[in-house]
Amino acid sequence: MRSMRTVKYNPQYCTGILKCEIEEISDSIQARYILSVKLNHDNNRTIAFILMNPSKATTATSDMTVNKVIKFAYSEGYGKALFFNLFPFYETHSNGLSNIFTAISSLDNHDLDKIFEKNLNHIKLYMSKADKVVFGWGDPSKNISESLHNKLTQSIIDHCKKMNITPYVFKTHYQSLLTLKGSPRHPIRPRLEGIVPFRVSGTEERHFLR
Repeated sequence: MRSMRTVKYNPQYCTGILKCEIEEISDSIQARYILSVKLNHDNNRTIAFILMNPSKATTATSDMTVNKVIKFAYSEGYGKALFFNLFPFYETHSNGLSNIFTAISSLDNHDLDKIFEKNLNHIKLYMSKADKVVFGWGDPSKNISESLHNKLTQSIIDHCKKMNITPYVFKTHYQSLLTLKGSPRHPIRPRLEGIVPFRVSGTEERHFLR
């Protein structure tokens, strides 16, 4: 059996973790509401990324997605990167999120909807303080309800409208900005070539703004 390699933060691109807020839901379930990383640029420019769900990154260890996005944010000249997620639960393989939802729903001392609400409140609070906000949550996995995915994304989109925030998406080597299902692309697989403001119109609006 292949051992799991520990991924470290790369000191070439970041100097350390400013904030990592984690809640212990149960012995086996943790929720991360924010990860704030200081990049190796002497400025206060902040970029926020809203992805699918945390994999492994904490104050001590990183993961492949976070390291890739940190390198990207550094290359764009930012001094700080903030990481948020639609689903705040640690799970390396997003197909396993539905099992986490079921487990939390059976707990007496936690309410799944309240955790989602708490997570959205974190996103809405901090994204208003960022210079740019990048959507990168990708498509829902086959085990996640599309209606739940749409409900959470729509809440974030509505807040952007309310606060007059222009969202951005990753520009990748793919011709289209969005996936075939109309979601902003997750950064782990494609080559990242920049970010572009996302202004919905026509067919894409029907997919993106549900």
